[in-house]
Amino acid sequence: MLIYKPVCMVFVCNYNKGFMRIFGIALIVIGIVMLVFKGFNFQTQKKVADIGPIEINRTENNRVSWPLYGGAIAILAGVVLIVVDKRKS
Repeated sequence: MLIYKPVCMVFVCNYNKGFMRIFGIALIVIGIVMLVFKGFNFQTQKKVADIGPIEINRTENNRVSWPLYGGAIAILAGVVLIVVDKRKS
């Protein structure tokens, strides 16, 4: 006999009791990293020309950045998740 277990949100299920706390701590750590590091750089190689044995490549510098308030929002969301988890238990 197959018993159907309904799909529910993380905040409602009892078997995910410590998940909110762990996720909250992870959000706080990610938020602190986002505040300290405002972004990161990486390089990509692009082939410009390939003529017989001669190959010409160009290196491009790319930047990925995020706004400062993104880190603050992640920290705030992590604190809210930890507080809600403590109130539930």
